[in-house]
Amino acid sequence: MSVYFPLTDMAPTKKISGDVGDVEGISLGGYTALVAEDEPDLLLIVADMLERLGMQVIQARNGNEALSKQDEFDGVIDLLLTDVVMPELDGARMAEMFCALRPSCGVIFMSGYPGGASQVNASLPEGARLIAKPLEYEALAKIIYQTLSGHDGVDDGGAVNAPHWQSFQHKTKAG
Repeated sequence: MSVYFPLTDMAPTKKISGDVGDVEGISLGGYTALVAEDEPDLLLIVADMLERLGMQVIQARNGNEALSKQDEFDGVIDLLLTDVVMPELDGARMAEMFCALRPSCGVIFMSGYPGGASQVNASLPEGARLIAKPLEYEALAKIIYQTLSGHDGVDDGGAVNAPHWQSFQHKTKAG
């Protein structure tokens, strides 16, 4: 059996480089993230952190705006980074709807509550990735790198050790 691949002179449009051992060396060029955060100052800080990693960032102030912005965006969104608790539409419900539209997107939840989603009665999917606020650049860079590169788990840095979230599509087919 032979397999043929087309030749191209084009460079890859997305590139992950570096490793979690050297956070300053991590680069996520060509990747796009949608950040949903209702706290305006934190939204700007997180967007700045992601841009520092080389990512294109789409900013949304709540879940409804996030869904609207993803609908307006023609390209691929590689990562959804969302607060768990937001007005109008919470992060868990918004992520469920988002992943129905973009099932290949990685998802990371953020929470400022010490107990995470359990403290606010949010029902995150089993295996969800969750990072605690206030966010630290190093922890955020690690969990994003590992989410996009497909590595399971996060080594320290303030993030919950959890595998990549499985899409809600699995849940809706059964129920």
